[in-house]
Amino acid sequence: MAQPPPGNYPPPPGGQQPNYPPPGTPPPGYGAVPPGAGYPPPPGYAQPGYAPPGAGFPPPAGYVPMPTMQPVPPATGTLQQAWQQIATKPDRAVIAAWSQAANLPQNQSWVQNSIIVGAVIQAIAGLIAGIIVFIAFHNITGTGVNIGSGFAGSQVASVGGIIVNVIEQPLRYVGEVLALAFGLALFMPESYGSLQARFQRALKPLALAQIGVQVVGLVFAVIASILAAVFSTAAINSVSSGTVSGGLIGGALAFGCLTFLASAGFVAYAITVLVQSGSVASNLNRWAVFGIAILAGIAVAIAVAIINLPLGLLNGI
Repeated sequence: MAQPPPGNYPPPPGGQQPNYPPPGTPPPGYGAVPPGAGYPPPPGYAQPGYAPPGAGFPPPAGYVPMPTMQPVPPATGTLQQAWQQIATKPDRAVIAAWSQAANLPQNQSWVQNSIIVGAVIQAIAGLIAGIIVFIAFHNITGTGVNIGSGFAGSQVASVGGIIVNVIEQPLRYVGEVLALAFGLALFMPESYGSLQARFQRALKPLALAQIGVQVVGLVFAVIASILAAVFSTAAINSVSSGTVSGGLIGGALAFGCLTFLASAGFVAYAITVLVQSGSVASNLNRWAVFGIAILAGIAVAIAVAIINLPLGLLNGI
């Protein structure tokens, strides 16, 4: 079939060129939506009021939010004031405030000085108690009564025994403080830092809080040693002479009751300070701190027994 030549052709007779709208024009009566505007909501539909991103859901009616926990600001004062306030009021807030003060650059020596002072107090307590028992021992041995021999007897019968006691008690005290701080560091969350950082965190409140306990323990040890030496001397003299009076028995009961009450009060105070300072240091439960303290004390006692074992063997035990 023959093809028409190229070019535009006129419309046929009676025809008309169609008038199409430009491309993209919607048909008549159609409400077009601008690009990117989304679809309009249907009639009667209310757009929900969503909370802005990150704001969370609004609290229900009557809900009172908890107050925001703010870090305890560091206390202001000297190291002696820290010891005094913690000893007289072993509250967690007081211990935390002075522990924060120990973190300041100008107070970096507080922990070291506290451990040294605590060890010195232990040495003084061991010296005074040893002298009192030493005098009482020699008064008793003058009656002809044998109360001990070997290593146990030599510990109170000689000046060397007093010196050993003066050296052992401070070392034992330092070992107990360090062992407890290390035990708390082991059970702290790892988010608190490395083991060394956790150990330093635990050591600050423990070292600061133990000074008050050591002072009270010193007073208690001196009074108890004097009463025990006086009563034991009188009792053994009465037994050796064959005269045991009712007043002596009554005095023994009174001494036992007073010693028990004083010991219970001191132990309760020492445990309170220990648990409070340990919970501040580690943020652990108080019962957990108490259990860790018992384990640390057992570990130190075993170490002391192992060290004393060769000394006892050398003295015939």
